Amino acid sequence: MKNAYEKICKLFDNNNLSYEILIHDKGASDNQLLNKFQLRLHQGVKSMVLKIGDHFSLIVLAGDCRLDMKKVKKYFNENHIRLATNEEITPLMGCGIGSCYPIGNIIDMQTYTDNSLSNNKTIFFNPGVPDKWIKMAWEDYIKITRPQMIAVSE
Repeated sequence: MKNAYEKICKLFDNNNLSYEILIHDKGASDNQLLNKFQLRLHQGVKSMVLKIGDHFSLIVLAGDCRLDMKKVKKYFNENHIRLATNEEITPLMGCGIGSCYPIGNIIDMQTYTDNSLSNNKTIFFNPGVPDKWIKMAWEDYIKITRPQMIAVSE
């Protein structure tokens, strides 16, 4: 079975999407990496797996935003919502908490993307490995993931 990074690249290649792989030092700070690649934190994609009732869903928002759990509970009409643990994420996504990727369709997980990302022309995200980012057009991300757009950031 291929790892998430390989699945993501294959998905993009099979759909003729343009993307750039940014290889970085795992020990570098976020600010150092943002400066090196001339990116803004708001372009960064934060991917979180939530346990909503009895199933898992992927919630995606801009890197400089915080998840508002009250809005999440209201949107899903569910009070039993929590962040998934690393022990739950690893078998679901094939990576740990710090490497979650924003493309749930490669693992049959519904993706919900916060509106906070929609004003970006370009986004970047972790593709399931700790030393790479993928940079791509926002429109291509929407095209390939077909997420449910929601408003759940503070």
